[in-house]
Amino acid sequence: MRALNYTEPWERIMAYFFTLAVLITAIVFYLFPDGGEVYTFKSLSFAFLAGLFAAIFQALLTISAKFAPMRLISPLVYLSFIFGALIQLFVWGVGVAQKVILVFCLIVVGTLLLIFLYPKHDLQFVKRKGKNKKVE
Repeated sequence: MRALNYTEPWERIMAYFFTLAVLITAIVFYLFPDGGEVYTFKSLSFAFLAGLFAAIFQALLTISAKFAPMRLISPLVYLSFIFGALIQLFVWGVGVAQKVILVFCLIVVGTLLLIFLYPKHDLQFVKRKGKNKKVE
């Protein structure tokens, strides 16, 4: 993604991502039919909101890859599992297993270690096309 950010605008990267996602989803739906599931307004609303927030997340991740190193951004993505578990707990009232809580703690520790121990001198600034750009 970071390499694409140097050659492609973020809008085109998003178009690539969503085109690929639609194709894969269509193949999965073709191979595994829904089995006669009845969709309600509530379930379709949740699906729409999930898609909307996923699109916002992907757009912000793509844009942020232009300004920060991916090795620093990627561990923060794993924090989304923790937010998902919190939403699961508070919205649907489904608890989280103790093993999962241990994994969440390891994710937080790993993320903090990577953020604070990340070498500051790792980024180099190279002049390209008249502008200073970060290169890993």
